[in-house]
Amino acid sequence: MSASNDAFLDQFLAYLLARTDDLISAPLTQEFEHLGLSNPEWRILAVLFDGVARSVGELTEFVFLPQPTVSRWVARLDAKSLVGRTEPEGDRRRSVVHLTADGRRVASRAIDAAKSRNDEVLAMFTHSQATDFQRLLRTLMDALVASTVANAPTIG
Repeated sequence: MSASNDAFLDQFLAYLLARTDDLISAPLTQEFEHLGLSNPEWRILAVLFDGVARSVGELTEFVFLPQPTVSRWVARLDAKSLVGRTEPEGDRRRSVVHLTADGRRVASRAIDAAKSRNDEVLAMFTHSQATDFQRLLRTLMDALVASTVANAPTIG
């Protein structure tokens, strides 16, 4: 890679965020593998940990994967007896996903590991810096979502 590419990547926000994600997540990936989970599986369990059953479509919004991919991961979690699926009353066309007791136990361990890693990373900053950094990331995400919605193609 040439120096000009290095300089570009050093300024390219998507690269910086992806590389940071890799560095933060690497130890967690090992922990999740120890629990028998992939990264997508742990994210699905983490979303469901609040006790709210969700459709696969709703899960896609939280785990940042396409619906067919989330459906496959949910099927794997179901096969491991970590989630269950039920049909909401009056709507047999749709099912919602919820944690089983085993799923809750595994999710709790995964979330504890994620919280611990999060605390390690945030400890690299002062409290004020960490709070500002999290606020800036949320502001960026909100702005990007709003921009995506505003620039979505219209049908008709």
